[in-house]
Amino acid sequence: MKTTKGQAAMEFLMTYGWAILAAIIVIGILGYYYFSRDVLTPKAAVVNPPFYLNGQVVNTSGVSLELKNNGDDTYNVTKVTVTNCGESWNGVNLVVGSVASGSTVLARVNCTLTPANTFKGTITVYYTKSGSTLEQTTTGSITQSVS
Repeated sequence: MKTTKGQAAMEFLMTYGWAILAAIIVIGILGYYYFSRDVLTPKAAVVNPPFYLNGQVVNTSGVSLELKNNGDDTYNVTKVTVTNCGESWNGVNLVVGSVASGSTVLARVNCTLTPANTFKGTITVYYTKSGSTLEQTTTGSITQSVS
C-alpha cells in the first residue's frame, strides 16, 4: 500500500510558493514606482495660442520658460506669471519683450523650490498686440519634477 503524503505536501508548498513569488514581484514593482518619482511625474507644459512653449526648466531656483510666437502678428510680452512661484516682467528676467512671428522670448520666474518634488502651476502670459494698448492674456499649465 502506497501513501501519497509527500505528493500532497509538495503540491501545497508549490501553490503557496507561486503566490508568495507573485506577491514579492508586485511589492517590488510598487516600490520602484514609489521611490522613483521621475517615472510617475509627467513632464508636461503647454500654453494656449498665440504662443507655444518651446521648452521649460524647473529647478530649485525657479522656472524658466521659452515662449514662441506662433501667431501672424508681433506681440509685446509684458509679464509672465506662474502660480506657486512668482512673476517675470519687462526688465526683470524677461528677455526681449517684443516677439515677432516665429520668434521666441525667454522668461525666468524666480522662486525657491524643493528638489525632487513635483511642481505644478498655471502659466499666465500678459501681452499686447503690436500697435494696440489693450492688454490680453493667455494661460497654460506646467507639471514637472524639480531638478
